[in-house]
Amino acid sequence: MVMGVWPAGALARRSVRGVNHFLLSGFASVAALAAAIATVQFYGDPADVGPRVLIQLDHVALAANGEAPETSLAQVLVPPDAQSAGLEERLWPAEGYPEPSLLPGSALGVAGERLSAAAPAKPAPPRAGPLVKAPLAGLTAPGPKGLLPIIRKDGLSPFQAYRRPYVRQGTQPRIALVVSGLGFSEEVTKRAIEDLPPEVTLSFVPYAGGLQRWIDLARSKGHEVLLELPMEPFDAAAVDTGPQTLLAQAPAPENIARLDDLLSRAVGYAGVTN
Repeated sequence: MVMGVWPAGALARRSVRGVNHFLLSGFASVAALAAAIATVQFYGDPADVGPRVLIQLDHVALAANGEAPETSLAQVLVPPDAQSAGLEERLWPAEGYPEPSLLPGSALGVAGERLSAAAPAKPAPPRAGPLVKAPLAGLTAPGPKGLLPIIRKDGLSPFQAYRRPYVRQGTQPRIALVVSGLGFSEEVTKRAIEDLPPEVTLSFVPYAGGLQRWIDLARSKGHEVLLELPMEPFDAAAVDTGPQTLLAQAPAPENIARLDDLLSRAVGYAGVTN
């Protein structure tokens, strides 16, 4: 019988290395399993991420008065396997899922956790589109340069007729944006009309060439329009505001004549600014 003699400490080192590999593998497996369990607990089952039921909502155009037309659930295409009492739970399986809001521009919406076809509780905001073409009948009178704005016999004012329709949504503060000084630079004016959102009001210089053309183009893009009135500057020698400037010391008939001159240079503006 031949007996081998291991050097002192070799067996211990061999055992330690074996135990270390085993322990490391075990710890890694346990850590991966724990991480997977924690992920599912925190984020939910990945299998529940996708939709349970796919439905198609047909877009319903709003009427001219901004009200949604009558709509039935027949316009909602639901797969046959979704025709069950548990449809709403299958549509919104996650607890605490935020309540979906009414679909913009459509009469179809979700109230609470149940699909509905009720009309919107609040008036829908006006959609982007061209504003009414000016001038409207009864809102003008002859002026020195063209047509002057007047209040119609039924009480309709140019402001009411030519402003951009607006329906306040919520109670948060609102900001009005007015881009002024337009009309002199063709490139800048065209970019403002075509690139800015229609909610931005555009203000035009009365001396601008092709003033009516600019106002018509701006309104065709949905922009509300203001006309600028040149008022007396603090330093009249340094700032040229044009021949029709309204002056503090001028007689009233002279200022009225200048005002009529300015106001009759175009139609379709909802108001004036300095």
